[in-house]
Amino acid sequence: METRKFRKKIINVVILLIFVFVLAGCSGPNENPLSDWSALNFFEKFFVYPVGILLKTFSKLLGGYYALGILITTIIVRTIGWPIYAKTNDMSLKMQLMQPEMNKIQEKYADRNDPESQRMMQFEMAGLYRKYKIGLGGCLLPFLQFPIFMSIFYAIQMMPNTPAWTADLNSKFLGVDLFATASWKPEFFTAQNIGIIVLALLVTATQVLSQILMLKRQKRMQNKSQENIPEYRRAAQTQQQTQMQRTTQIMMYVLTGMMALFVLRSPAALGLYWLIGNTYSTIQAIINEKFSGRRLMQLKEKHRL
Repeated sequence: METRKFRKKIINVVILLIFVFVLAGCSGPNENPLSDWSALNFFEKFFVYPVGILLKTFSKLLGGYYALGILITTIIVRTIGWPIYAKTNDMSLKMQLMQPEMNKIQEKYADRNDPESQRMMQFEMAGLYRKYKIGLGGCLLPFLQFPIFMSIFYAIQMMPNTPAWTADLNSKFLGVDLFATASWKPEFFTAQNIGIIVLALLVTATQVLSQILMLKRQKRMQNKSQENIPEYRRAAQTQQQTQMQRTTQIMMYVLTGMMALFVLRSPAALGLYWLIGNTYSTIQAIINEKFSGRRLMQLKEKHRL
């Protein structure tokens, strides 16, 4: 019964997530030029506009090449969000370390459904979170990166509508016009269409690769966090955890497919941005893993694990 309820909740979350992405894709950014300050909404003024300035400035500094402007801007903006990424990773390490203790508490009250036992379980769980200094704010950290990533997304979508900034820029990249979208009629096999299809395939491939590497890293760090615990004492993965893991993987692949669709219907610059972003994320994760091992040892020593 509990598993069925849990599965229903997960399905509802997936449907809601897809719905939000569809709405975002349908509504799209403001069609007014970025240079028209009075026509911009709050988010566009204070998040998208500064990114647009960076795109314009670096493109002009680098010989007018828009592709280079996207490269440098993406690196700068993603680097600004690195501390949030590092903090999120630190919280993930703490969660892995506390998992065995959490499993013990859950097993302790597994067959005790009376209100008093459930209250005691919640009390012990809260104490465990305090012990490892994990709060609700830590769970919300990944969402803080969302405005940063969306600011680039909208800036790239709005740049083609801003001729005052783009008139002197070279928007060509390997024969593809980064300001233009794919046009499937009257001719399908054009250089622009093929270029955007290739970008969509590369975005998909790098995103899937990044996800596979992420899952492998999580598995390695989980094994390291429990290396001092004998195999027979390690708690087996619960059905709920297995279902959650499976659902997370499905969500990641669904979102990857939706990213590819966005590339096919957006200015080609979006595909280039996501390709650069995926590559950056992979390198970022590899670098962060080098420090995660050291941080894991520090946490183990601190909590005497």
